[in-house]
Amino acid sequence: LPTGPSIGPKNAINVANPGGGFVAVTVLPKLLNRTEVERAMVRLYPSLLQQAGIGGTAVVWLRLDEQGRVTETQIKQASGQRQLDDAALAIGKTARFSPALNGDVRVKVWIELPVVFSVGR
Repeated sequence: LPTGPSIGPKNAINVANPGGGFVAVTVLPKLLNRTEVERAMVRLYPSLLQQAGIGGTAVVWLRLDEQGRVTETQIKQASGQRQLDDAALAIGKTARFSPALNGDVRVKVWIELPVVFSVGR
């Protein structure tokens, strides 16, 4: 089976908050440009690591504004490879989301997004 870089399952977005506090959310944001993000993952996978068969998973926190735009990125859980973590942050910046809602009010939220780099064998 061929494998390669991937992001979490289509419904695997978790609301997170690295700074503490709480934001009530009744509608979670949805990734709107999955194909573009997947292309960025292929493009940004460090070629030396890929050729060496080195992969890993970085969990990235993304701060979304009221329109669902990524305004900040942070590593929540490192992959063990700095180059993969840097690529995961860059990939996070390419993502676009639907707004998170609390009732019918758009809210700013942090979400967590796993970015998986793997090489088929």
